Amino acid sequence: MVDTLTPESVLDLPLTASDGRKVSLTSFRGEFVVVCDVMTSGQETNPVNTAAVVQAARAVQAAGLGRRVRFLSITIDPQRDTPTRLAAYRRLYVDPPADWTLLTGSPNVIGTLWRHFGVRRERIPEHSDQAVDWMTLSPLTYTVVHNDQLHFLDRTGHDRFVLGGPGHVQQSRVPALLEGFLDSQGHRDLKDPSLNDWTTRQVLNVVGWLTAHQIPTPAAT
Repeated sequence: MVDTLTPESVLDLPLTASDGRKVSLTSFRGEFVVVCDVMTSGQETNPVNTAAVVQAARAVQAAGLGRRVRFLSITIDPQRDTPTRLAAYRRLYVDPPADWTLLTGSPNVIGTLWRHFGVRRERIPEHSDQAVDWMTLSPLTYTVVHNDQLHFLDRTGHDRFVLGGPGHVQQSRVPALLEGFLDSQGHRDLKDPSLNDWTTRQVLNVVGWLTAHQIPTPAAT
């Protein structure tokens, strides 16, 4: 548990949603916000993390809290993750919940945002000749090594809780197309998660604590 005020300089950073809307974290003031990192070309933790976040967003929406809580997946790879690409990625999670938004921005903006939240990123050459982009079917020339974090902001922009590390979700929750493009480590992590991996239930517990509502556990989390 933490209680850190997110500075206005971070809240006001200009971001672009997958539908082209210009927003910032300030746009969601008055809502509880879950900020998580995403990289649409990720072949290890990203599809699994995103599936767990989407499942949580669906449960929150089903509990009638969809207008009070917003899940924001913000890219760590702005060079590739354009609004068009984010929109295509969002559609892979069939019937994406309305309280889940994908965001990108300029490299400088994304760098500033993730430095504040403590997500380390390093772009390195892609060494595997098996790494292929699910969208273009072209070889991936680089990847972004990073740590995973979920930050939970209250309605005033205070950072109140952090979940670190990779997430875990039932295998069927990962879109079949993305599961097919997981690398060997991604498949191992999906089928045999670490006991330290966070779960959808943990996300819902934190959101329930912030909103003072009990959120039912979705089936097979």
